[in-house]
Amino acid sequence: MSKIVLERRLKFIFLLPVVTVCVLLVLLSILAPILEKQQLPISQNIYALLHNICHQLPTRCYWILDRPFGLCARCFGLYLSILITGSLFIFQKVKIMKFRFGLYLIAPIIIEPLFEYLDVWKSNNCIRFATGVSAGIGCIFIYLLIMNKISLMFKRFVKTKHQ
Repeated sequence: MSKIVLERRLKFIFLLPVVTVCVLLVLLSILAPILEKQQLPISQNIYALLHNICHQLPTRCYWILDRPFGLCARCFGLYLSILITGSLFIFQKVKIMKFRFGLYLIAPIIIEPLFEYLDVWKSNNCIRFATGVSAGIGCIFIYLLIMNKISLMFKRFVKTKHQ
């Protein structure tokens, strides 16, 4: 087994569960208002489930069919970008940046709400979505860097066991 194949396989193993969860969260977020519009009781279960990971304030959500998404704009952007970036990393060879770069991408999701709280500026859903997207990409970079370090440690451990 060549080194490149092993790296691809590890990337797939590490990213597939994360991408799968994000697919479910994004789909459920969009599905909740559609099902609510059709007055199906399961929509309330979906909103309740998503409420465990998001505040769901209606003023901070995107709307479809006169009903709010199951996730706020920031959380929706976060999970959507993790889904897209994770999928790209699974199927494309992409150079992973340094840990610091991931932190720079995550910083806006911390700074923007703080500035809004301090009345430095008034935020809107587009800005919230953008900070979520930025943080999602940063999270994938950091996650892959950590998983890469763990796999390298595991390889060294296995190598020393066989010597």
